Parts: sequence; C-alpha cells; structure tokens
Amino acid sequence: MKLSRTKRMGLILCILLLSGVVDSNKVALAQGSKTFHNPTIKGYRLDWCLHWGKQCGRPAADAWCSMKMGKADGYAIQWKQAVNIGVPTYVIRDRKICNQQFCDGFQWIKCGFSLD
Repeated sequence: MKLSRTKRMGLILCILLLSGVVDSNKVALAQGSKTFHNPTIKGYRLDWCLHWGKQCGRPAADAWCSMKMGKADGYAIQWKQAVNIGVPTYVIRDRKICNQQFCDGFQWIKCGFSLD
C-alpha cells in the first residue's frame, strides 16, 4: 500500500506528537510565520539576552515574538545573533539599555504564530 505524501507527513507528525518529540503547542508553526530583521523595541535594537547577561538567545527571542505577535501566541522558530553591534540594545525583561561595545542583539528573528 502506497501512502500519499500528505498522509505520510500526517502519520509522521502523529508519531512525533505521541512520542513527545514534538511539542503539540508548537505544531501551529504550519499556520504562520514572519521574519523580523534587526528587531527593535522602544527605538533600540533588541538585546540578545532576556535579562542582563542571562537567558540569552531563545528566551529573549520568544519574549519578543510573544510581545510582537500579540494575541496570535507568538514564539521564536529561528534567530541569528548580531555580535558586538556597537549600538545600544534594550534588555526586554529588565527594561534596561545596554550601551556598551560588547552588547549583542539579533540580526533577525523568525516568529511562528497560531491563528487559534
């Protein structure tokens, strides 16, 4: 018996969901995504860290996507770090400005969202 590509993908997704490999809350990824280049907040580039020097990368990207996507339940899918960008960055949870040469930010963040 040969399955269509759609049925094969559905079967694979079911197996991954049941095995716990894929978080069912993130399956909404297929519903939409948007990429933001050089993300900013309050006129500053978004800092690489959620808190000053802590929880860097995904936590900051997730928080920004959630805020940016609003009721669409946003979360970060992919992102790229911008190292030593040399411009002030905004540390999203601490609400502080990092104005040192060593401040890192994001080159881009791809946010996923659910339309539920």
